[in-house]
Amino acid sequence: MLVATERGQGTRPDDYSWTSEGELVRLDDCPDRYCRCTGFSGVESHRVTSTALVVEREDLTPELLADIFERNWVASGYGEYLTPEELRELAEEDVLTVMCHLEDLEPGTVVGRTGWCGGVEVRLAA
Repeated sequence: MLVATERGQGTRPDDYSWTSEGELVRLDDCPDRYCRCTGFSGVESHRVTSTALVVEREDLTPELLADIFERNWVASGYGEYLTPEELRELAEEDVLTVMCHLEDLEPGTVVGRTGWCGGVEVRLAA
């Protein structure tokens, strides 16, 4: 799983961090294809960061994670114009995306994300 971290901040000139340290995050991809989708979105603070830390969370099953991400989409206001089915689909896509990006990364790895709908990059962090 990914949590917000200050580690690795400042390795790129466009780094930013407005989340809480250790907060569970998802990739900040919005359903609007014209929106700037960068970084990681905090599921509690609804704020974003450009760096995240890979952690093991045995308590989070893919189903529970999809529930958390779905609630995040609703709390972010998307429930006003997306159906429950569309919200669930977004949440399940979030889980698959995170799992795909993290499958080869060890816990403790710092990752970053910047640019227009950019991928996840491994960061060297002190």
